[in-house]
Amino acid sequence: RYPDQGVLYQVIADNINTVYYELESKGKYIPSHVRKEFESYLACGIYCHGFTRLQCVGECKQGFLLPFSCKCRGFCNSCIGRRMAQTSLNLTDYVLPNIQYRQWVLSIPIVLRYVMARDSTILTKVQRVLVKAIRSYFRRQARKEGIRDAEIGVISVIQLFGGSVNLNPHFHLVVSDGFFYKNNKGVMTFKPLKPPVEGDIAHINKKIHKKVNAMLLKAGIIDEETNHYQGELFTTDDATTEAKAASIRRKISVGANRGGKVKQIGKFYDFGWHPPHGQLLNYHEGFSLHAGVSIKASDRKGLEQLISYTLRPPIPMDRLTYVGDDKNKIRFKLKRPYDDGTHSLEFTGVELVEKLISIIPKAKMNLVRYFGVFSANYKHRLQIVPGVKHKKKVVKGKITNEYWIPWAELLRRTFQLDVSICTTCKGLVRVIAVIKDPKIIHRILGHLHLPTAPPSIAPARSPPTLP
Repeated sequence: RYPDQGVLYQVIADNINTVYYELESKGKYIPSHVRKEFESYLACGIYCHGFTRLQCVGECKQGFLLPFSCKCRGFCNSCIGRRMAQTSLNLTDYVLPNIQYRQWVLSIPIVLRYVMARDSTILTKVQRVLVKAIRSYFRRQARKEGIRDAEIGVISVIQLFGGSVNLNPHFHLVVSDGFFYKNNKGVMTFKPLKPPVEGDIAHINKKIHKKVNAMLLKAGIIDEETNHYQGELFTTDDATTEAKAASIRRKISVGANRGGKVKQIGKFYDFGWHPPHGQLLNYHEGFSLHAGVSIKASDRKGLEQLISYTLRPPIPMDRLTYVGDDKNKIRFKLKRPYDDGTHSLEFTGVELVEKLISIIPKAKMNLVRYFGVFSANYKHRLQIVPGVKHKKKVVKGKITNEYWIPWAELLRRTFQLDVSICTTCKGLVRVIAVIKDPKIIHRILGHLHLPTAPPSIAPARSPPTLP
């Protein structure tokens, strides 16, 4: 791959310093994890920053170079895609037993999105309320069967982005569609349940709304008399807060269009807002709970695809294009058109970079979390998870399990592409060296007539003057 030829890479290289300059000129500081995300992305897949040398050990002795990756979690499609495939395969192989599953998705009110974007502890508390509400539903069903010690398994994924390149923190849960309990012989057994009905979803959603409001009242975020959010939602000098506030409202906070809305392409009339509707979907006071997607016990491929969907990158590269020859106008095609006819969104370079800033997760923030029987500390976990033996590795003198799927194996299972076999002579391809020394990198790239310097990053431009 050649990342520097992609639209997203070029947009960031041309505009990142301009966005930094404009934000800092307002007295805002750029957090270190944001700078690191962009710096690492601009070095991802670029040969002059280092690479691994591979060579066929067969007859042809053909050599290959594999550049280093950034391993970031914000918007790099290559690295997020690698992590997505790794996690989904690991879960389906080593964690999730052969039972039926259901996806639960919770979207939250816009005002609460501000609070969760500002304070990750509130996000965690809302997630726990969601898991407890679903668990209590399954336990009520278990008590009807005469079972008291029922437990469920939950894998929760926090998605920070929406389908419009906007900040929209919400939750995707893969939940066992039934409950586990200990039978008369002391063995953990799974009991499947019938699908929930509309009334069940409505009851759970109202309970989530009630519990979240109680939690916010206790934390002092909601005024007890007026029942409204109190205080400023974003008051820090962090540059990301202004970008987050604008992104939640689908507005712009930098560039010539700051204060305005994101440009919509294809809109032919103003369509009044209506609550979402659908099968097994309930909307209540801004909380939207959906549980319409289920996976059968025998459909392991479908389960893998479902987990991959919850872990997908925020921006599909095939839907991001320039508008004609103007490289300062970028069009993003929506997966599904809006009800008002909008089929695409249009950004300038600095506007798109601002949207990327808002969806970068904070450092050390876990986006995938485990609850119930799938949590690491559950006492009967070994009776439930598949009994697959892991490879062993030595870390600091201790023998541990190897969960990381090798790069070549991951490509084979994800794309049916076996890169460990030479395409010329069908011999084995092996790693022969890891090159990090700049002098050696320069010599090898020069010999192969490849660029020996990284792509140029445009300097900051002065912010435009508003009329």
